[in-house]
Amino acid sequence: MHALIYDIVEHLEQQGWANLSDFVLGPPQAVPARTVIDQPDWSLYGLDKDAGVAVFVELATGTDLAKSPFVYADQQKLARRVLTVPFAALDSLADMVPAAKQVIFIFSIGRCGSTLIADALNAVPNVWSLSEPDAYSTLIMQQYYSKNRLDFPPKQTIGLIRACTRLLYRPPVANPDGIFAVKLKSQSLFQADLFHQALPEATCVFLYRDALSWSNSVYQMMRKYGWPSVQTGDDRASAWTIFAACEDLSKLRPYLDIDADAVPAELALAPAWACNMEEYSKHLHSGVPFLAMRYNEINAERDRSLQRLFEHCRLPVEYVEKALAAFDHDSQAGTKIARDIQVDRLSKTQLERLGKILARYPEFGDPNLLLADIYSGIAAR
Repeated sequence: MHALIYDIVEHLEQQGWANLSDFVLGPPQAVPARTVIDQPDWSLYGLDKDAGVAVFVELATGTDLAKSPFVYADQQKLARRVLTVPFAALDSLADMVPAAKQVIFIFSIGRCGSTLIADALNAVPNVWSLSEPDAYSTLIMQQYYSKNRLDFPPKQTIGLIRACTRLLYRPPVANPDGIFAVKLKSQSLFQADLFHQALPEATCVFLYRDALSWSNSVYQMMRKYGWPSVQTGDDRASAWTIFAACEDLSKLRPYLDIDADAVPAELALAPAWACNMEEYSKHLHSGVPFLAMRYNEINAERDRSLQRLFEHCRLPVEYVEKALAAFDHDSQAGTKIARDIQVDRLSKTQLERLGKILARYPEFGDPNLLLADIYSGIAAR
């Protein structure tokens, strides 16, 4: 099967999830699909559902995406050419490349130290850890941005997760005994069951944070990206979709007046946190073998937390001390949400109002909830 290769005329600002619309492209040229295997500088960028193709980008020789806080952003910025392969060819292509000896999936609620953890794992020899490749997030989110609003059926999603994992594992130095760690975007939590079905032998981790400090961190991130502090129609729907991977605003109705002309941005954060806690618990009950780690303890008990993580991931604990160096710098430095960019925080009054909204949630209303995992039983505590 053939692929199409394009010169890049212009890099555009990314909108939504990685796809062809991130570039202005020249005319296509047909090439063998295995070009992305034979030439090691090609990197899987995203899945374009409307076009029915996987999108690869060509990077400079030796580019190590493990050094990137956000893989998708550096791929788009550094891309030299684009190559597209029909979905139908991905399985056969994936079979041409060696699989990692072990896969680690890092799920999270976001704003909870997940980029830091991805960085820490790179301190372990044989581990190649990527932070937020966008091919996976497209599987759940492109339906919200697609012209046809089509979803990937579960069976197709499982196959694409399996193929994408194999095709993404391309460290700069060939390592047949390598371990592949992937920090996923937070929306992938809502498909954790499909990840487990695709790769049942993979190690699964879930990172989270107490509700109030998480809401504060998310609010600051929104402000750094230029989101308004008071949201109206489309902004409100987009925020809910991003943080809860759910287009249906009706879940907000018990907590907010969703028909109001404008709503303070922070008021939707408590329901979004609770929605993620509920989603995690659902997947734990369904058999996804999670280790749950809360940022509060990760930051306060760094050595102990990394040791617990390494033991769960079957990594040698003698590298914990080296991995602790990840705490010494901002893992998102140089991005729009770097720590040194100052924006306003939620006030005490806003946090109190947020807490009252969260308290309406019957099962997940405790902002300091500690989640269960495979080591502590199934029920939340």
